[in-house]
Amino acid sequence: MQQVMTKLDRFTALAKKAVNFDKLPANVKAQFDNRAANVFCFNDLKDQEINEATAKYYLAAIID
Repeated sequence: MQQVMTKLDRFTALAKKAVNFDKLPANVKAQFDNRAANVFCFNDLKDQEINEATAKYYLAAIID
């Protein structure tokens, strides 16, 4: 389980970097970590390599 959390943290951090998190509206920022976790779990990303391309691919689902 620790490995899954590490990948989730990496996924969330890369997604925040890709979207320029500091410039997002407050309501989107407040939901970002939760939505990233939902996208991560829904798409079963625990067995995939997590890199910038992965985060960018799923970014629209997180902030939409």
